[in-house]
Amino acid sequence: MEILNNYNLIKFPKFGRVRIDIGLSYLAPNSALWLKEIEDVLVVGVEPLQFNQRSIFDGNGYGNPQLRISMVDNSIKSGPTTVKKINNAEFVLLPFALDDIDAPAEKTFYHTANDPGCSSLYKPNSFPSSKEIVKVIPSRHMLESLLEQYEIIEFIKIDAQGKDFEIIKNFDVLIRNVGYLYSEITTNNEYDFCEPAFDDINNYMKYKNFELVKKSSNDALWVNNSIDTEQINPVHV
Repeated sequence: MEILNNYNLIKFPKFGRVRIDIGLSYLAPNSALWLKEIEDVLVVGVEPLQFNQRSIFDGNGYGNPQLRISMVDNSIKSGPTTVKKINNAEFVLLPFALDDIDAPAEKTFYHTANDPGCSSLYKPNSFPSSKEIVKVIPSRHMLESLLEQYEIIEFIKIDAQGKDFEIIKNFDVLIRNVGYLYSEITTNNEYDFCEPAFDDINNYMKYKNFELVKKSSNDALWVNNSIDTEQINPVHV
């Protein structure tokens, strides 16, 4: 497993399929599930917060028994148990934030004290946080690099604490190469920004020829009607 620190030289290994997990928190449970259940898959994880990066590298879970990644020994763990050993090239961690920007930059990132999974480029309204500076890249740069080697990104999961729609918009035409997209659709006004309405997000996805598969109070799943997704299992946490 590898942490790619140079955002000007993003290169990825080649597997039969690829998935992207944006916003890992400190366990990367979606990445862990995919690597456990799916063979011959590259999982690209995106996580800017140093605390979360260290947790994913160490794999200790801070006492949380949930399924998680341990980069230090190339394994998937549940509690203290190793449930699967994996190829060390199957998981790549990008230690950046993604945003709807034109060029790489550095921005203030808010590390939330009670739950590091709630950390965001947006300032929280109702819970304590500290600041750190993180590297930010246009989300389309990541897709451009992957699409040099992969025809289809079979699944993208986004949980970016308010930046989700900005990330999606920056994909622009490259979203046509994505099979399924799963995204958080609201932060329940817990951050200092004006949230987009779900109808605006869904209309944008329709414009890109994505059909809504299911929706909960906080998340939604879309499928791309422009490509054949019959062989893609949309498994996710």
